[in-house]
Amino acid sequence: MADGSSMSSKNSSGESTSSGHSASTENPLNVVHLWYDRKVRLPVIAKAHTMSTGCSFESLAFRWLHFISSTCNNANFDPNKYNMLLPVILRETVGSPTDAALLRFCQDVGDGKVLVENLRARNEKVYQQVETNFCLSIHLQDNDPAKPLLLLCMGDSRSVWNRCDRILIKENIVDKHADQDSHVNNYRLACDEMRTLQEIVTASAMLELDPDL
Repeated sequence: MADGSSMSSKNSSGESTSSGHSASTENPLNVVHLWYDRKVRLPVIAKAHTMSTGCSFESLAFRWLHFISSTCNNANFDPNKYNMLLPVILRETVGSPTDAALLRFCQDVGDGKVLVENLRARNEKVYQQVETNFCLSIHLQDNDPAKPLLLLCMGDSRSVWNRCDRILIKENIVDKHADQDSHVNNYRLACDEMRTLQEIVTASAMLELDPDL
């Protein structure tokens, strides 16, 4: 199931940067647009070195977007003491530029209340498969063996979208082809708009695994 969300990112010089290349400290990738609940949102005010966003954890789609981008992610902050004193979006990271952009966004938008390290600790990663522009991981949900395992994936928006048959819109899980394909068209138009701006567009999805399979 797609979580009804997508992120796009580009470097601060305004030029497209491949997720397969290293990002310089002068021009790291940052999240510049979000799409969820059928709307494109502008989350970042980079000049203020903070992320000002209309995004709300009251939205179930945004909560899943934040959760998947935090946990199905291989980037980490450089533990250097000085680095950790910097504003979140200025911190150096270890990992791919795209994962690093998502890490900084998720940590900053959590505003000290929803920390990436806490989400990762509470949902242990038990399996991971990394491919070019695509990552899949399986997590022990709330570290509770009685709960279904969570399969998460994150990567190129086309790859993720093609693997899903349902989408989360606000509080409802719907067939992505429902309503005369309006969800599909809305998503594609949003992604096309972001790509026109030379942004790297990623998407995320989740599935609770059937314990009987």
